[in-house]
Amino acid sequence: MSAHGATRRRALQAAGAAAAALAVPVSARGAVDKELLRKVGRSVVAAAILGEETKAVAFEAVANGHLLTPSQTATMRLLHDHATQHASLLGMLMKQDLGADAPLAPKRTAIPGLLRLRDASAALRLALDLEERAVARHIAAVRALHDAQIIRAIAGIVASDGQHLVLLRQLLHEEPVPNAFERGGT
Repeated sequence: MSAHGATRRRALQAAGAAAAALAVPVSARGAVDKELLRKVGRSVVAAAILGEETKAVAFEAVANGHLLTPSQTATMRLLHDHATQHASLLGMLMKQDLGADAPLAPKRTAIPGLLRLRDASAALRLALDLEERAVARHIAAVRALHDAQIIRAIAGIVASDGQHLVLLRQLLHEEPVPNAFERGGT
């Protein structure tokens, strides 16, 4: 065999060995990337669930607090039911797609301002604030997620929460649709 053939064979063997060596870190990196995506997904979906659960707890307290008119109370009960359904759907998807349990709903005492409500305006303002925060959490979740099923669910929830914002703004005698896009609040 010529020296040229031996050199070429060694070069091919070296290239094959290098490719095999590189293949292990790439596949390991892929597994790490998938696990990182799952962790991020769990975190943002948990935050989205917590936003919906916080709303459900607060809206129930507000509806039962005797501060609102009967029509305002009916609206709060509807918003409570929607928040409960949203949290339930996201919790099921979190378990099914991300292999984790949903976070527990907060206690009333853990929701800032809830126990200090003294009138309808303050109660509705708190409800509006919680809705805006939930929308912001959902939008952040969509940006971070890679699970199409969860993204679709959250997009539907954002649309519903946008309707809730309109209802709450109307109850507060504010411009119901101040912007073309809802971004939520901090």
